[in-house]
Amino acid sequence: MIRNIITQQGEGYIKGDPVKRTEEAVYVKTARYTTCNLEHPHYYISARKLKVIPEDKVVTGPFNIVVSDIPTPIGLPFGFFPITTRSKSGIIFPTIGEQRSRGFFLSQGGFYWATSDKVGIKVTGDYYTNNSYLLAVNSEYRKRYVYDGYAVANYSKVKDGFDDEPFPTNFNIRWRHATLKKTSGKLSADVNITSNSYYRLNSYNPTNYQSSVFNSTVTYSKSFKRSPFNLNVALRQDQNVQTKEMNLTLPEVALTMNRIYPLKSKNSRGDKWFEKINVAYNMNTKYLIKNKFAQAGTITGDTIIPVRDNTLNYLLSKGQTGMSHSIPIGTTIKVMKHFNLNPTLTLQEFWYLEKLDYKYNEVVGRVIADSTTIKGFTRAGQFNFRTDFTTRFYGTYRFKGKTLQGIRHTVNPTITYTYKPDFAEPTAYSNSYQHSYQVLDAQGNPTQYSRYNGFIYGGPSNQVTNSIGISITNNLEAKVRNRKDTTGTAPTKKINLLESVSIGGTYNFAADSLHMSNIVLAYSLSIGGNFNPKAKNKPTVPMNAQNEAELSMINRYPERYVDFSIPWSLALSYNINYSKIGFAAKNITQSLSANGNLSLTEKWKLTVTTGYDFVAQGLGYTTIGITRDLHCWQMAMTIVPFGARQSYFFTITAKSSILQDLKLTKRSPTYFAQ
Repeated sequence: MIRNIITQQGEGYIKGDPVKRTEEAVYVKTARYTTCNLEHPHYYISARKLKVIPEDKVVTGPFNIVVSDIPTPIGLPFGFFPITTRSKSGIIFPTIGEQRSRGFFLSQGGFYWATSDKVGIKVTGDYYTNNSYLLAVNSEYRKRYVYDGYAVANYSKVKDGFDDEPFPTNFNIRWRHATLKKTSGKLSADVNITSNSYYRLNSYNPTNYQSSVFNSTVTYSKSFKRSPFNLNVALRQDQNVQTKEMNLTLPEVALTMNRIYPLKSKNSRGDKWFEKINVAYNMNTKYLIKNKFAQAGTITGDTIIPVRDNTLNYLLSKGQTGMSHSIPIGTTIKVMKHFNLNPTLTLQEFWYLEKLDYKYNEVVGRVIADSTTIKGFTRAGQFNFRTDFTTRFYGTYRFKGKTLQGIRHTVNPTITYTYKPDFAEPTAYSNSYQHSYQVLDAQGNPTQYSRYNGFIYGGPSNQVTNSIGISITNNLEAKVRNRKDTTGTAPTKKINLLESVSIGGTYNFAADSLHMSNIVLAYSLSIGGNFNPKAKNKPTVPMNAQNEAELSMINRYPERYVDFSIPWSLALSYNINYSKIGFAAKNITQSLSANGNLSLTEKWKLTVTTGYDFVAQGLGYTTIGITRDLHCWQMAMTIVPFGARQSYFFTITAKSSILQDLKLTKRSPTYFAQ
């Protein structure tokens, strides 16, 4: 029998008097159980009897919760608390809130099933008093140092209002996967497939709620050891929920060969001109399915076919496929020590399983593409030659100051010659154009129509290029003293003052008119850095398997957490778009968006996301979040003060020990996750 003992079991602390210990369990009377690690805990569970099975579970009789030494009526006839380091199944308590057009709700309540140490499945749901509901299945998986990821499937029947209108059905599928192991083959995935109105009806996340375009990618990359070849296989899907346009690539395969020097001997330094000749290879092929088609008898159009069960076979039959090959052959020749001549010959091939056939339509008086293409393997090719004559010179001004050491100005002039012939005439190398003698151009020649117009890789060009271009690129950088260096190994560092300022233009000798291109002036200015007025080191967190898994999630998804150690942050984005086509009226959009957070105290955090539309002269989607760090608890309220999503959320939950040590609070899942 032991009296007045305090012991730690898992993340919990147990205090009791008296305590009886056996080989199988520990029995405690007048027990207090808490996850708060302070000597005087903020809260605890008070039970007359408590049983502890080490490294397994804590079982209590009737208990109630005491907060700040004030007993509350909250309690249950019995309690069960797992204390093993392994994941455990259990009930997820919902978030309580109110939404203006749907009434009160319970959100993200459900059950967590720990299938193993590597996989966990969470089944949750939302329910509103207007009978709307959402069901979600979320599975997170992780194998230490090998891979991690999650998959989410959502199904909802949600509407605004309390009328008898039917509930629209929506779904959303998300999958994210990352390969952590250093290996030659890696699989990565970032999938977000959604019905057109899912985010509009279910999301409170400003980014998702206001987005119209969603993209999905699954990629497998493989590098072959002791070989210049690399393989990349990707599945891609992009959709616009406003226009209902969707493109699906199943799959896209890219095989690339890194640059090799076939004439360079094994032990040579490669100084001879012929040893610098290099060859590379790029192959790309894909199968593209889209639901936007040309109208009958035209080359372009905007007919969009909805993606449904009864249209899927038709969309698959209209899929496009093809293959492109590119072989650049180049070298570098030193001229008069200070100049480089870089000639490159690029060969290109286009392979398809069909080609267009054009016919003259007497009714409309023009040539149109036949709706029936010519089936069978077909190829076309083109080539171009390009050479650069370039050099680089510098100007340096040194300073005697303690901080600024010097400024260097780099000038890179380049003269470029490009030649590409006309591939419209039938040759052994290319036969990719069809000539129509019914329709003549301004010079009385037959009109040329590409047999690969609108194909995924296009086809050879029918324009001759014979041009010379001149460009001058400038860079300005400074060398300053490195204040962070205390060893003398890196006493100075370079800072880009002007990353790039360039001016240039080209003259095409083969053009019929307008031989001279526009003179282009471009500049790039890079400004970066970070500032933390209260920078301090994070406390060291004791590592175990559970803490390491959660720390990995914090590092991979930092946006899911509120960091109280950062006093404030602010991000502003200004967007203006002006467009005018012909005599049509101009179209102007102009908006300002802002998001930031402010630590009011060490325990209170304010987060605001908003925007202003200058054309509509009104505020955009706005959210206000207030978070309170209660050490062993976290309390958060998120408010959408106005608009169609007007609502509030309130959560208060216990924190894990690692979040207490790092001064982090996890965001409300209802607000952030959807």
